[in-house]
Amino acid sequence: MHIAYTIAPGKGDMDLLLYGLSQRLATRGVKTCGAVQVNTDCGEGPCDMDLTLLPDGPEIRISESRGPGARGCRLDADGLERAVAQVGTRLQAGADVLIVNKFGKQEAGGGGFRDIIGDALASGIPVLV
Repeated sequence: MHIAYTIAPGKGDMDLLLYGLSQRLATRGVKTCGAVQVNTDCGEGPCDMDLTLLPDGPEIRISESRGPGARGCRLDADGLERAVAQVGTRLQAGADVLIVNKFGKQEAGGGGFRDIIGDALASGIPVLV
């Protein structure tokens, strides 16, 4: 079983690291599967959050715009689960590595990429979270 995690110090740095790694692996012929978060700066307000499905898209919006006074989590759980379903289908076709962002609250509740990570590990596919 091969699973690894990594952290980065700045806000959004981990997303950029995972995206860049997925692109470098693809150029080397590594068959990637998973989803990496790409944030779009929206100026003064919170960023838009999208998941780019590996290896070649599409992007799925996973944030909700709740207005200027809203507080708390902006995750669109339905958007996340749509991405998870598509990654699961792609994983069944085979992959050399699974790369996913974590959504701790979702995985702790039994959702998010939890089952996908387990499926990859059970199939001997290395996982980077």
